[in-house]
Amino acid sequence: MVKKLLKKKLAFFIISAFFLWHNFSYGQPPAANCVGEFSVSLDSSGNYTLNVSDIDDGTSVGPEFYIARIVEPLTSIPTPVTQVELTCADIGTPVLVGFLAWDGVGTLSIISNFVYCTVLVTVTDDDNPTIAGCPSNISQGTDATGCNAVVTWTVPTAADNCGVTSFTSTHNPGSTFSIGTTTVTYTATDAI
Repeated sequence: MVKKLLKKKLAFFIISAFFLWHNFSYGQPPAANCVGEFSVSLDSSGNYTLNVSDIDDGTSVGPEFYIARIVEPLTSIPTPVTQVELTCADIGTPVLVGFLAWDGVGTLSIISNFVYCTVLVTVTDDDNPTIAGCPSNISQGTDATGCNAVVTWTVPTAADNCGVTSFTSTHNPGSTFSIGTTTVTYTATDAI
């Protein structure tokens, strides 16, 4: 009986010592705490680099942190990285991003000591399209046969970080204009 009790106490001591050593050597067990759902705006190139610090609410614990884009339905384990690139293709549907805190022991696998949380990130494009190459004001006399004039100019160009879906004008080069002042307006619309 005494021998059995001693073995149980020794086993308990060894297990306790291991956990004490583990917590002393590697710190606290990891904790992953995500911020709430949020939005990011793409830059003028149509990109946004999402970092670990964008997802971590500042109270997470662990020597190593990673994020990963999660595509549903989940058919494989996403590769954890420290940055996720968001682009124009991500506009319209919130992106599910996982945040992982790992204690750094062994290799990052299903049996590692890690925890995670997820957050939805909404991607927006706040850059308006631009129009370049608008001609200066044009002053032209009427044609010899009437009170009108056919006027030509070089069509300006439109650009946008996420693409131009519509580029319209109230008049086109070669249009006939009556005597007086006519304003020609170009309108560019982006995908968003």
